[in-house]
Amino acid sequence: MVVDTSHDYRELEARMLILAQALDLDTTALGRQYYASHDSLLIPFDSEDELYRGVYVPRRFPGTELSLEYLSPYSTSGPGTFALVAGIWEQRSNADSMLAVVRAHAPSAFRVRPELYVGCMH
Repeated sequence: MVVDTSHDYRELEARMLILAQALDLDTTALGRQYYASHDSLLIPFDSEDELYRGVYVPRRFPGTELSLEYLSPYSTSGPGTFALVAGIWEQRSNADSMLAVVRAHAPSAFRVRPELYVGCMH
């Protein structure tokens, strides 16, 4: 589920923290950091994992945490669009239930059905 999108990472991050507090949800960065100098969300350049160092790895597994992502792995979009993701579910009914809760705080939230690769990326 996507709560909102923006080309401004910091704006979306502030929105995520407000929503997390309002709905008592956890947030996750999945070990990634935002680098303003690159305007990019990346695995740190000093990561022990040489294959992922300095690249974006999308959230791919089910969970209800809030996270900031690029929109492109989840929906067709232009490059550089960030998305506030409010969860990934395997069951549509679970996504619909959470969508109803989130829409009370973010009326423009929407559900997408992406084709995500969940195998090993090494």
